[in-house]
Amino acid sequence: MLPPFYKERLFYSSIEDTVGSTVNKKQKTVLAIALALMAIAGLFPPWDVPRNNYYYPYSGSGREYDSLFSPRGAATLVIRELAVEWLVILFVATAVMVLTKNRKG
Repeated sequence: MLPPFYKERLFYSSIEDTVGSTVNKKQKTVLAIALALMAIAGLFPPWDVPRNNYYYPYSGSGREYDSLFSPRGAATLVIRELAVEWLVILFVATAVMVLTKNRKG
């Protein structure tokens, strides 16, 4: 037999019902900012661009941030660096959300 409070929490009608009771307004703001930063980082990811041309004859390759939909010529996406960016954003957002949690007691 389930306790009465558990039966009430068994079925939720929306994510807002699920998250709304445990996340305060500051945490929602932090979450929205983190998601926006992750979207921007995903839309403008780091690219490895070869620089063997007249202006950079011996520089090898360089990193640039360019649009996901229009990279330059032979540029290759640097997935590892993008993943690190996303992990840093998630880590900082999680830390800020923990620090802004309402403490009862």
